[in-house]
Amino acid sequence: MHQLPWTSAESCLTVVLLDAYELRRLGLRTLLETQPTTTVVAESATIAGAVEHVVTLHPALVISAAVLADGDAVDACRRITTAAAGTRVAVLSQSPDEAATVEALRAGASGCLSPRLRAPDLYREIRAIAAGESCPVVWSTAAPSGRLRRRGWTRGDPCALTAQERRVLTLVTEGRTNKEIAAALALSEKTVKNYLSNVFDKLQVSRRSQAAVLFAREPGRFPPTPALRTAPPALRAS
Repeated sequence: MHQLPWTSAESCLTVVLLDAYELRRLGLRTLLETQPTTTVVAESATIAGAVEHVVTLHPALVISAAVLADGDAVDACRRITTAAAGTRVAVLSQSPDEAATVEALRAGASGCLSPRLRAPDLYREIRAIAAGESCPVVWSTAAPSGRLRRRGWTRGDPCALTAQERRVLTLVTEGRTNKEIAAALALSEKTVKNYLSNVFDKLQVSRRSQAAVLFAREPGRFPPTPALRTAPPALRAS
């Protein structure tokens, strides 16, 4: 097992594991408890059980599977963060499903973890999430190890976005497709793609889901979005 060079003076990270499968909980507990500053204080197969543990034990972090016996990670995030605002939630997901990742983050998750991470990287990411220092991540499908590739969540400059780019991003956060955005703003789909490419560059993200989550979770960093210039209504045939 790998052990990170954390000092004994570090505060202990208390964790609750939420997963319907006992074997997976056992594996994660075994990994985490090789670290002297990490303690798994409870386990649960259900969201209801995890909420009880959170209210009673006040852990720093809940690590939740994506699919659970009585719901999913989105349900878990909503219920846990409502029951204990001081507890963060990290979602362990088998695949980089953008919609699921965005929904979990919007529901209160503080970060997502890939089970393909090597142990040292997993520990560091868990610590970062618990400390509120993590950022949305992208699975690097090209890397054989499946490591997470961290993108610039805080380095981008939202103020650099033009008015039209902010309009496009607003529609992205509403779940609109490029075709729907083009129709709403009287643009071509190619133009919408160009605007999105500029948005990604300025925010230093690589996917629309990351841009949408940044916009949804940190609206104060963005200038006000001008009113949408929607396409004029089609003329009726006389």
